[in-house]
Amino acid sequence: MQEKKVKIIKASITLFAEKGFHVTSVQEIVDQANVAKGSFYNYFTSKNDLIRAIYDYYYAVLGEAMVEKNVQTDCPRESFKSQLAVFFDFFLKHKPLIKMIMREQVPIEQDMDGFITEIKQQNYDWLQQNVKSMYDDEIDPYLLDILVMIDGILQGYTNWLMVDEDSIDVEKLPEFILRRLDEMCEQMIKNQERTPIKRTPDFMEDQTIIITKIRQKVLSKMTKYQSKVLKALDALDKEIHKDEVEPIVLDSLLMNLEQYNELRSEVKQLRQKLNV
Repeated sequence: MQEKKVKIIKASITLFAEKGFHVTSVQEIVDQANVAKGSFYNYFTSKNDLIRAIYDYYYAVLGEAMVEKNVQTDCPRESFKSQLAVFFDFFLKHKPLIKMIMREQVPIEQDMDGFITEIKQQNYDWLQQNVKSMYDDEIDPYLLDILVMIDGILQGYTNWLMVDEDSIDVEKLPEFILRRLDEMCEQMIKNQERTPIKRTPDFMEDQTIIITKIRQKVLSKMTKYQSKVLKALDALDKEIHKDEVEPIVLDSLLMNLEQYNELRSEVKQLRQKLNV
């Protein structure tokens, strides 16, 4: 990510947490970041746009930390346990900002429903990858219901931590949650449970999640061609959501992205999803 953009994001995180979103001005943000006011509008159209960039920045940083833990072990269970520890540590470190966003009902962007769906997509995708790696195909008939339940457990504990973190031994949480996951999965498999979720919801089949992953990887790992790649991603996203998609245009945009080694695995997934 461009150095000035990161400075603006970090400065806004500090000020939003200290003063609040609505009270903090753009001028205060650029003064804190020690950049010219024009630099702000080179990267963001408004403070609302900045909030979205903060989310992408946070998710990219969190993702990198989880990947780092993931490569340190070949055991899927230990990997998930380490990722959960990273998740809770990250949550606690940034609790003031999260609390501010909740308290002030910050408007993320105009398409609020789409943004919330995107967050759900990423959360479920992360959980799905870990649960599948632990239980393989045996868990498939129960996977969606397991995802809902484990997501609910995580939300419950983060809500509690938001109010009173001192009442929970956070270091015990990852192992405790994994034991509950083990119990749920083992019982469902043993009893051949008939689950209430009948099919995979449309939002989990959407290719948008792959585009989001690519964008966040670009923001966290690429500097030289970042602006160029983000423009190509925006064009790709717009083309995908047209009423009449042009396969030739899609292929051209995907080829453009495939030239970057860091993105090839995700672009390959996107090609398969789009059948291009």
